[in-house]
Amino acid sequence: MCNPHSRVVKLAGLEGRSIHPTQVYSILANVVIGLLLLRLWTIGAPLWFVTGSYLLLAGLARFMEEGYRGEPQTPRWFGLPMYQPMAIGSVIAGA
Repeated sequence: MCNPHSRVVKLAGLEGRSIHPTQVYSILANVVIGLLLLRLWTIGAPLWFVTGSYLLLAGLARFMEEGYRGEPQTPRWFGLPMYQPMAIGSVIAGA
């Protein structure tokens, strides 16, 4: 039973539908990214490589996560939720 006053019901109209646990996706992605970056750091990878890897991996994770979020109040840029073009920018900067 969901709360009829929640954002999921009132704004998104998703009453009775399953929603993705995007917060969990974000946490899991950040743990994996953190472990990969820690490994790079411990084997002596240059700082510019670790930083670029972070921007690339975090941008990819954020792009995927935002695709599942589905918040109707998020402004759209170029037909995408505004965080997806920002994530593309992060991937480009990391590359």
